[in-house]
Amino acid sequence: MSRSRSVCRRRRASSAAVGLFLLTAPGPLDAQPPSVEIALEPVASGFDRPVGIVPAGDGSGRLFVVEQSGAVRVLRAGLLLPAPLLDLSGQVSCCGERGLLGLAFHPRFPADGRLFVDYTDAAGNTRIVEYRVSAADPDRADPGSARPLLAVAQPFSNHNGGAHAVGPAGGL
Repeated sequence: MSRSRSVCRRRRASSAAVGLFLLTAPGPLDAQPPSVEIALEPVASGFDRPVGIVPAGDGSGRLFVVEQSGAVRVLRAGLLLPAPLLDLSGQVSCCGERGLLGLAFHPRFPADGRLFVDYTDAAGNTRIVEYRVSAADPDRADPGSARPLLAVAQPFSNHNGGAHAVGPAGGL
């Protein structure tokens, strides 16, 4: 069975969070999709080149916005916190197809406390680095906890990907 797909973002009244929803309708892909009214509602603003939004998956309702320029910003109850979770702007080569491009949390976060970022460094090479959340503040990562996991020399400044995920067993 084929499905017609649309992705939308909406604000949940209970958590004031941004959610992605897949609307499906049975039928062939070339069939006229049913008419669906979707309204988008701004949830937050003030970001610098946002490229991704990631939930922590810890029940807190927090969302983490990945900014290509190097910061991971925190949305708590729909409010943008003034301090980022992590600021790598001094280490990131931005922009075009470079920058801070990905974020993933360990599946046992926050008990495990690890998160992983993918970025292009000042030389334009890909880095995947593990960080730990600060013991003093769950909305901040400890910059001193950086543990490089992967470094890949990039021959060109384009076609840099950043999506990555952590599987249920904790493998990246």
